[in-house]
Amino acid sequence: MMDEATATVMNMVNPTPASGMTVSDAEVSALKQREGLRLTRYALGDGGYTIGYGHYSTNLADIPATCTQAQADAWFADDLENRATKWVRLYVTVPLSQNQFDALVDVAYNMSPRGFKRFADAVNAGQGIDDIAQASVAWVDPSLQNGIQNRRNAEMNEFDNGVYS
Repeated sequence: MMDEATATVMNMVNPTPASGMTVSDAEVSALKQREGLRLTRYALGDGGYTIGYGHYSTNLADIPATCTQAQADAWFADDLENRATKWVRLYVTVPLSQNQFDALVDVAYNMSPRGFKRFADAVNAGQGIDDIAQASVAWVDPSLQNGIQNRRNAEMNEFDNGVYS
């Protein structure tokens, strides 16, 4: 992983194929902050359940009622690498700067594989991230759109300006 200072310097420098990139420490911190930590399972209202740092399943039996910090950290690391980062490396074919890669990992962490593939296809086609992010808000349940809008705004700022907040 890359530290925050290096990630800031890499902002918009040396675009690299996504297939060879890794998530920066700055993104790990930003993503944990955006997800928040919940040690008790909760229903999202879309038929799914989550716990820890957004560890998700539609199968209630897969999500225990409670977890420890250590379990939340383990799920986060696994979800980050084997879900979000994997999808960005697999689906995004255009070169990216570090902050762009990180922002797309953030988006992927918060989407289904199908939703992120749709998002990645638009990125690959040259559609602006701001337009895609705004359109993706409409893909979710209306009761969740406020929170998603705030998140997409933060991801756009990260993608466009390298601001990890």
